[in-house]
Amino acid sequence: MHTKSSASIRSLAVLRRNSTGEDVRFLQQQMNAIKFFRPSSNLPLLASDGIFGPITESAVKTFQSTERILVDGIVGNQTWSALFRIIVPIVQHAFNVNPFRVEFAPGTSSAVLENGVIRGDRDVYVLEAATGQRMKFQMSSPENNAVYDLSDPLGGVLQQESRQGEITLPPSHDFQTGYYYISVGGTRGNAGYQLRVEII
Repeated sequence: MHTKSSASIRSLAVLRRNSTGEDVRFLQQQMNAIKFFRPSSNLPLLASDGIFGPITESAVKTFQSTERILVDGIVGNQTWSALFRIIVPIVQHAFNVNPFRVEFAPGTSSAVLENGVIRGDRDVYVLEAATGQRMKFQMSSPENNAVYDLSDPLGGVLQQESRQGEITLPPSHDFQTGYYYISVGGTRGNAGYQLRVEII
């Protein structure tokens, strides 16, 4: 079970026509990233407005058809998983990963993520941040066998197989604010862990 400090951690929502909010905006940003990675995808450029309207629904159906999954315009676990297999290289083979969003409580800038992963699996978290901000990480695990990877909103790996680190998020021509991916796994066997994440 996940525990947390000064943060909210939850699964991404099931989205459909007329859904609104941050998860919809997150979906739209990731669909735009797929358009960037795959110019042949025929996906439209979506406004990241957090409104699941007809254009977003059409883009989802196009994506579902391309990935040969149920074409219903609904973004559930199957569609989220297909999306993350493409957009996040560190979870390309984790077919059932449904990332957790980390949201800091108002007035706070750090959280402790605590869980355990089975050998071969990954926990994936998404956290919104801006270029130029600094992220700090400190991993602890009883058997010293847990590590994390950090990827940018377009899937570029910034840190890999790390136990601690600090990084200033590099500038990008494609985004200023976006969702960064933290992937946690074990180097051997099952791994329990506590990962402190701080944004400065």
